[in-house]
Amino acid sequence: HPQELSINGGKTIVMIDSGSSICYVLTSEGELWNWGYQSNGNLGRGATNSQVCQRPMKIGSPLSTKRVVYFAVNNSHVVAQT
Repeated sequence: HPQELSINGGKTIVMIDSGSSICYVLTSEGELWNWGYQSNGNLGRGATNSQVCQRPMKIGSPLSTKRVVYFAVNNSHVVAQT
């Protein structure tokens, strides 16, 4: 069922991409957010255990101080251009 997605109080989403069980969005401020099934560190949150992350979270270090301009998602990894 479709649901409205709110990123930290209504940030503007300029790009969205997904893999087999993960989703990433880029905001107009250059922030990269994600959610989905965490396994082997594919959500970039520092953990490698398997868990479901249902709410979007902003990607932290080392991207927290960078402005992301483009990204691409594969089934098991993500690349970001700053």
